[in-house]
Amino acid sequence: MYTVVAGDTLSKIAEIHNLSLQDILALNPQISNPNFISVGQELNIEKSFEIVGHKKLRLPNLAENQLNPTNYQHFTCPILGSIVVTGGFMEPQGHSRKGVLRAIFSDGHIKSLQPGGTNIGIDYVVSDHKAIAWYSGKCIRQGREGGYGRRIHIKLDRTFDHMGKQYDVYQAYAHLKEIWVKQGQRINQGQQIGVMGGSGRGENDYPLHIDLATYIYIDNVTVQINPQLLNV
Repeated sequence: MYTVVAGDTLSKIAEIHNLSLQDILALNPQISNPNFISVGQELNIEKSFEIVGHKKLRLPNLAENQLNPTNYQHFTCPILGSIVVTGGFMEPQGHSRKGVLRAIFSDGHIKSLQPGGTNIGIDYVVSDHKAIAWYSGKCIRQGREGGYGRRIHIKLDRTFDHMGKQYDVYQAYAHLKEIWVKQGQRINQGQQIGVMGGSGRGENDYPLHIDLATYIYIDNVTVQINPQLLNV
């Protein structure tokens, strides 16, 4: 169920949940006038709870080195659209200082990275400013998160095998201008979950981009993984 909040329209609710206006009306026959809904009203959006599976994103080999305008990665895929990767996976310079980090690179090996200006995950820019979910799952947290600005965390509908053990996988999308999903909401692969931005502690602390962290927990320690490893 979805609870209507101020500023909602049926069209907006339908778009957020990957539905058409006709889908919303079919799921909610009690609505006699589609131009009138009230704050607090509950709507059935059960169609959005379907898990559509994981299609391959047809990603290139994502860079695991320092990127700059001369070597940005440009690619297009049916689910994500036109993307420019501007920050390589765990690139070593140009980001806020962090402590020791652990990460699994494309070769499947886990490494410990020493304190420094390391990037967590990758950074990318989308031409239409849409923040699209790479994979389906459930929103477990969203809102302001320190220097990450507006951030969404999704627990994916899949696990990751490391050393013969399966781990739950999470993705976090940061620096958004707008968040379009709520905590507890199911997310379909390819669904728009927000709008790309430059938010940090303020509104425009960074150039427009999306910071994507893909991670698991090993012995309660966060371990970043190259999202390329999920492209199976």
